[in-house]
Amino acid sequence: MNIIYLQQHRAVLCSQILFPEACYQAPLSTVGWLLAGIGVPVMAVGGASGVITVWHLEDKTLSTVIHAAHDGPVVSLFFFPATPILMSSSADNSIKQWIFDNVDGSARLLKYRCGHRAPPNCIKFYGQGYRVLSCGQDRAFWMFSTNQAQQSRELSQGHTARKAKKRKVHEEQVKLSRVTHLDACEVRERDWANGITAHEGDWRAYTWRLKDFTIGEHALEPPSRHGGRSLRPSPVTCVHLSECGNFGFVGSANGRLHRFNMQSGLHRGEYKRRKDDAGLPAHDGAVTGVATDSCNRSVVSTSYDGWLRIWSFPSQVLRAQVHTGCPVSHLLLHPGTSMCPLVGDDLTIRVYDAEAARLVRKFRGHTDRITALEMSSDGRWLLSAAMDGSVRVWDVPAGQVLQVMQLGSAVTSLSLSPAMDILATTHVNRRGIYLWSNQLVFGTGASVVPSEEPIDVLLPASFAGEGNVQPDDLPTVEGHRLEGPGTPDKPRILSASSQRACHPVDAATLEVARPGAPGRDTGEEQAHPATREAGGRSLLPSLPCGVIQQSNI
Repeated sequence: MNIIYLQQHRAVLCSQILFPEACYQAPLSTVGWLLAGIGVPVMAVGGASGVITVWHLEDKTLSTVIHAAHDGPVVSLFFFPATPILMSSSADNSIKQWIFDNVDGSARLLKYRCGHRAPPNCIKFYGQGYRVLSCGQDRAFWMFSTNQAQQSRELSQGHTARKAKKRKVHEEQVKLSRVTHLDACEVRERDWANGITAHEGDWRAYTWRLKDFTIGEHALEPPSRHGGRSLRPSPVTCVHLSECGNFGFVGSANGRLHRFNMQSGLHRGEYKRRKDDAGLPAHDGAVTGVATDSCNRSVVSTSYDGWLRIWSFPSQVLRAQVHTGCPVSHLLLHPGTSMCPLVGDDLTIRVYDAEAARLVRKFRGHTDRITALEMSSDGRWLLSAAMDGSVRVWDVPAGQVLQVMQLGSAVTSLSLSPAMDILATTHVNRRGIYLWSNQLVFGTGASVVPSEEPIDVLLPASFAGEGNVQPDDLPTVEGHRLEGPGTPDKPRILSASSQRACHPVDAATLEVARPGAPGRDTGEEQAHPATREAGGRSLLPSLPCGVIQQSNI
């Protein structure tokens, strides 16, 4: 049977059968056909609007239509032999299985797997490091599991599908705006909301019940009046949860810093430089970072005004302040050591002692804007990423750089697991979350020599045509492919080898697994040649580097 697809004329020719343009509202994108399995010969046609149309070939009639099967153009269709199951993939980063078992011959959704429709821009390891919180430019908030894809889910923002249908708009338009900052604490997971997010252009911070995968009942709204006068709403720029999970902190673009009770959502005070009705706000510029220590004694905050201010947690009184000399864009606070690293616009990372309010370390090396900063749980490592495509690992006690990885694609966000074994990164124009294993945890670090010489690391492709590496281009050691040039001579602290991953598909979905995680006999495809487990004496056991942007329901 000869099938011809003509996108320009919006028609499909199948032998002598002609399905005219009037049957479709958008250009066709793919065709799949089956001669057995559901009792009759049928042909499935996918459209650019996400609609799947099924035709009866013998009767030359329309069999059924799957409306809104996908939110983007259908990329491919495949009928499983001798079964009434149709698999479809789409540009919206989803793969779905449809089964034709209804009495009227229509199809219902059997299984599906999906992820971010747009590149993620904010990630954070949650709990013990087996879950990753991810927010993307598609306005979606996901919790991904690094063990099993079935446990990955998108957090609910209410009845967005019903609202979108009622307003006749796309579902993405009724969701909250893009997340710019997030924080979470596992301590109060069973009691009340234990996640908090700041959204682009929104003057409220939103809480999330991560246990229930849904938005919380409270939106944290800073007071609209101060000193007897009204205040213009100002967008929230940063958020933070205390180590106990009882308090949420909200910093705004107008320089104000507020504290809320997470259980009730009530306002519990504002941090001001003067404790009176006309008191000055915490900062003269937008608050870019806020953090607390493990004992709820101190609160630190930074801003574009260049000041690092240290406050008393209970009394909300300013205790100390240090001027960094330049605007500050990122802030961290290690709960155990009170070490406070921050990023300045001069491409310098400064580490302050929050108890003594003095500078203790300074790191330079990035050549472009620093986009992310992370500190290890033991306080010995700093990891920073910049728009120059590099990730640098700094040794804080020694005051030197341990290793520099040149990834070739700018990193937008990174997060290190509490066990320090896995690093997660997101990149510009990539919908995947890439996982890197720490070889100093899985093996010995004797072979890692501190060096500022960049090591080129090739990112694996997450769909056909993406990425800068081909399987045949990778060097080999003892018959195994390695990640990139120079691996035997320059062992990496962070490795990108893979133990198990699904073969890349058009929907840009890959699956990953942790080392030692039990496999599942679910008919999954074999590992892609470009991301197989590497061997040889220079590579230690490592977690796959791939995309964890899936969910299986």
